Amino acid sequence: MTARRATGIVLGAAMAVSLGLIVAATNGQGFAIDELYYYARVAIKDGGLFHYDSPFSPEYLLSPFNGHLALGGRFVYETVFATVGAHYTVFVVVDALGICASAGLLFVFARRRLGDVAALAPALLVLFFGIAREQFLWPLDFNTSVALATGLAAILCLQRESRRGDLAACLLLAVSAAMIEVGLAFIAGAALLIALGPGRWRRAWIVAAPLALYAIWWIWSAKFGQGETELSNITAAPKTFFESIAVSLGALTGTNPVHADSFGTEATTLGRVLAVVGLVALAVRIALRDLPRTIWVWLLVAATYWTLLAIAGRPPQSTRYLLVSAVLVLLVAADCFRRPLPARAGAVLVVLALLPLPANVGALFTGKDQNVLRTDIPKSRAEFAMLELAGERVDPGYVVSADPRVAELGGGLYLGIPAGAYLDAARENGSIAYSLDELREQPEEIREIADAALAGAIPIELEPADAPGPAETCRTTEPGNGHAAVVEMAGGFNHVRAAGRGAPLIGLRRFASSGPGVPIAKLQAGGWAVLRLPQDGAGHWQLVTHATVTTCSI
Repeated sequence: MTARRATGIVLGAAMAVSLGLIVAATNGQGFAIDELYYYARVAIKDGGLFHYDSPFSPEYLLSPFNGHLALGGRFVYETVFATVGAHYTVFVVVDALGICASAGLLFVFARRRLGDVAALAPALLVLFFGIAREQFLWPLDFNTSVALATGLAAILCLQRESRRGDLAACLLLAVSAAMIEVGLAFIAGAALLIALGPGRWRRAWIVAAPLALYAIWWIWSAKFGQGETELSNITAAPKTFFESIAVSLGALTGTNPVHADSFGTEATTLGRVLAVVGLVALAVRIALRDLPRTIWVWLLVAATYWTLLAIAGRPPQSTRYLLVSAVLVLLVAADCFRRPLPARAGAVLVVLALLPLPANVGALFTGKDQNVLRTDIPKSRAEFAMLELAGERVDPGYVVSADPRVAELGGGLYLGIPAGAYLDAARENGSIAYSLDELREQPEEIREIADAALAGAIPIELEPADAPGPAETCRTTEPGNGHAAVVEMAGGFNHVRAAGRGAPLIGLRRFASSGPGVPIAKLQAGGWAVLRLPQDGAGHWQLVTHATVTTCSI
């Protein structure tokens, strides 16, 4: 077996293992934060949330998301929803495939400079680069992994210097830019590669076309008022450059700390020392000359990417930016080698690359229950279950996680979507809510959030009423031994009256089994009021109060 074939088999096996680890690490996650906007087909328009009814609506696909062109990502989401529904693992796999493709293309480029065996080293580092936690764990970031893979593929096609290769490169650059601004950095790199080669003016269309399309979109999207860039931030570019290199090198050595709750890391002393050493070594290597053209391409792509981060005020310590930075650093390092390494030397390099893998793989699972991709899911699934239970009774504009009673219980999500948009998405894409049986198995605090969400979605209010009619059956319940009075109530009209003086507060609970319930209103002593509870077959309610209360129902 040849070394090329053997390394190909090893690389393929490593990709399979990497994909499996990513799927395992994301098990138990669900649609959260920004993904909910994609799920519900919601975008910011005229200063508020706007729900688009039509799948593949051109304005929705092209509307900016936090200032980004999100055409590629939205198209992928809509395609998956239209074909297989809201299956979260599909998006996890899309992101994992983007990471694997990026590692594979890194291997192809590195093999030219390092040799077949040694080229496995950088590819393995990227495949198991778990410290890039947000990129590996949040499938929405497939925008970045796909943009990186298509950008690298475009450079590879350009090197063929053929008509088909040029056309493929143009399309790949357009796709990369349509995913996220990583594509703009690769357009800059592609422009330099074309300028350094023959027929530069004849081939200028390859980068001019995708750049023009992006410029047209950028001008059109200005009406949405979502620009996040500040040109004055350009002064921070040198620091962003250095910190990006330092964080990447520290992460590649497996020594960066994991900030599980924030998806962040930091530039360590070792990372900064490695950055200084690396920059000095690069300067020496440049002085010695005899460098491939691609090294200038990678340097320009990196410089453009880090400049965009600086202008947008993005911290290089965020793990969502680590994958691109690390791949570019590794590509520059590979291009510094003058000749391929012998097989034995390559094997030593692979062994060295394996040393940080346990720490980086462990980073995928470290503190996984602390991040918002997991902590928000039980809350959102409980809230959405109540929207589905309320059905047509809920105001389409009601945002359950913004309800003060829900937020007070910890149910205020980072991003909430209107009830009408969620219910439309549940019908079209498939529900992402708990079933009622699943909800009943959740911890008490989640069931309390569900009760508050249902009370707000219907909504449930206490209304003054006349005395109950003779057809109603009444009963009086007293609190005792320091405990509140708890009265089971069925759906329909329920008359309520408190005995004694004062205005006692009443609460309602349905899925929770303890506690004061959702605060509804205060009862005026001696007067009757009515509670209109939905008849939906989901079980009885419980009224909770610290006063003697009389309830009547048919």
